[in-house]
Formats: sequence, structure tokens, C-alpha cells
Amino acid sequence: MELVLFGFALVPIITGLTEVVKRAVKLEKRFVPLVAVLLGVILMVGLNGYTPESITQAIVAGLAASGLWDLGKKTVAGR
Repeated sequence: MELVLFGFALVPIITGLTEVVKRAVKLEKRFVPLVAVLLGVILMVGLNGYTPESITQAIVAGLAASGLWDLGKKTVAGR
């Protein structure tokens, strides 16, 4: 249960880091979810070690972060 809560606590951090990478590298929109998932995996493995549970939670957190980013973008843009 703690790993699940920790994974979801990483969602805003992943969202922010994805935005930093997107602006620094001039990343195309289609690669944003991939970057979010990779950042989630890197953060989760770095903090919790390499276990199947941490990898699964990292992927979920990365996908949630990319969804949060997309929702925020649509909300701000008014689409």
C-alpha cells in the first residue's frame, strides 16, 4: 500500500520534470507520455529499487502524470 501511495505522490513531480525536459529539448508532443513514463521509472527505481511492483507503479505514475499534463493543458487553453 505504501508503494502505491508513494507512486501517486510522484505524479506532480513527474509532471513538472516532464515539462522541464519538454522545454529544454524542444520535445515533440507525441513523445511527452514516453518521457513521463521513463522519468517515473527512473525516479521509482532510484528511490525504491528494482522490483516488479515498483516498475508497475512507475509506469502507472508516468501515465497518470501525462494525463494530468494533458488535462492541465486543455484546461488552461480552454479547449
